[in-house]
Amino acid sequence: GIRNDGLLTIINSTISGNTAVRSGGGLSVIAGSVTIVGSTITNNTADSDHDNLGDGGGIHNFIGGSAIVLKNTIVAGNFAFSNNDINGSVDTTNSSYNLVGSGNGGLTNGDNGNQVGVADPLLGPLANNGGQTNTHALLTGSPAIDQGQAFGATTDQRGTARPYDDAGIANASGGDGSDIGAFELPPIDFGDAPAGYPSASHAARG
Repeated sequence: GIRNDGLLTIINSTISGNTAVRSGGGLSVIAGSVTIVGSTITNNTADSDHDNLGDGGGIHNFIGGSAIVLKNTIVAGNFAFSNNDINGSVDTTNSSYNLVGSGNGGLTNGDNGNQVGVADPLLGPLANNGGQTNTHALLTGSPAIDQGQAFGATTDQRGTARPYDDAGIANASGGDGSDIGAFELPPIDFGDAPAGYPSASHAARG
């Protein structure tokens, strides 16, 4: 999806459906530094030639932990021979309120609002959920709902207001009720849902 050897900032973005022959299906960092905020990295694949050498389906960091800072970001539901989601380390001091599947980049579950080792983030398929670009909606019961921190953002990828804090769901410690990732799940009336919007999302906040 992205190969970085400079200074890269990614905000309110979805990286999905990319494929690498070896490592780093979604993002490959070979030099420089990357900061990712309020984004979703899912459904990317490494090791597309099936030689059992590919890793880091979501992110592969070749150069060390200080290169990647993750904030309020989902890196889960990616595929590789090993370390499906992150291969290599991330900046554990400055990375917070993330949801990560397998291959944790050195993040610890429960520290700085991070959720690590999440088997299923409960994301809908890539679809038109409103806005100008496709997103993965959060489905009912997703562990990303209300567990994040906006870090100054006022909208999600679609332009939907962020945060929307569901009073029925306890926030993460120190969080502001934002949803983790590129998609903020608002209260939606059934009649107002955009085309392609997963019906399961209605029940979460409808």
